[in-house]
Amino acid sequence: DGRPRKGIAEAGRTGWVYILDRTNGTPLIGIEERPVPQEPRQKTAKTQPYPKGDATVPQCAEPMPGYERAGCIFEVFWEHPVIVQPSGLGGTNWSPVPYSPDTGYFYVPGTIRPGAFARYGDKFLVGQRYVGGTQAAPIGAQMSGTFTAIDGKTNKIAWQHKTPYRIGGGGGATVTAGGLVFRGEPDGNFLAIDAKTGQELWRFQTGFGADAPPVVYEVDGEQFVVIATGGNQLQGSANGDAVWAFSLKGQVGPLWPPPPPPTIAGPVGPIATGVDTIKMGGNNVEYSFVPGRVRIKAGSTLNFTNVGDLPHGATAWQKGDWDTGVVPAGLSKSITFTEPGVYYYICAPHPWMYGQVIVE
Repeated sequence: DGRPRKGIAEAGRTGWVYILDRTNGTPLIGIEERPVPQEPRQKTAKTQPYPKGDATVPQCAEPMPGYERAGCIFEVFWEHPVIVQPSGLGGTNWSPVPYSPDTGYFYVPGTIRPGAFARYGDKFLVGQRYVGGTQAAPIGAQMSGTFTAIDGKTNKIAWQHKTPYRIGGGGGATVTAGGLVFRGEPDGNFLAIDAKTGQELWRFQTGFGADAPPVVYEVDGEQFVVIATGGNQLQGSANGDAVWAFSLKGQVGPLWPPPPPPTIAGPVGPIATGVDTIKMGGNNVEYSFVPGRVRIKAGSTLNFTNVGDLPHGATAWQKGDWDTGVVPAGLSKSITFTEPGVYYYICAPHPWMYGQVIVE
């Protein structure tokens, strides 16, 4: 209506930006309650909120071989896996979203990642983490991202970049009064973008996953832009320990690009043989199975040892027919594999952790 308003906005895993009046919490643009699919066993709500405007990521999953159903946001499920998008690890997850009063745009990073939702039996124990199901991305599913300028007056897309990697769980971006958006990418590139048009103006290879929010500051009249490039486990980008500071007088050149993050869901890395222990949180990487892929003989026993700081576990992918349960830090649980086959598994509390056991 042309009047200045005191607003607050949140970009969520649904792929929408929720724009509210920060004095009373009412929607500034509008949110509609719409009927959604029902599953009595899930005790589903009859309606869900749909903000007026555009989603920053696709909200319907594509069918995949081996799955009976693929659905859209708010799809229901029970024992049989159903592919849903954006999933609990899609959309915008933790990344800060800056706003420019000059353009009136929010700058929203997003992740495109389906999840196979299913319930399986999980005994509730007091004091232990209870999951009761999974939402891990289907093995072989494509994963990518978006970077979107959302008009704060309409909640619609002003411009959008399609990215080859997930960026919704990364560092976000920073926008300046000079009309620039700075953001990093999981492949190590650091970008400067025209805030109004979305045109890329500059990029620099930092050598590590550039998954932190850039910071702008001034010293003695000289402006600097800084980004920490340490990688991001959630997005699979290369770990590093660098902090880059840029100015118009900068002379340091770029580094070689790091290994790119995965764009297909599933375990990665070489297949290890001759091992009997898989370390959860190994190699000082909390959300990892080390080694992630192993080959063993039928009848062999694998010890799943938690060397991380958080509770982890190993649960058979989809069926949940074998499970270590939640293993506290410092403890182990053993599983014996008697039948030849290829077994995928996840950490149920952290379903972006994948592993593979090949039994011969």
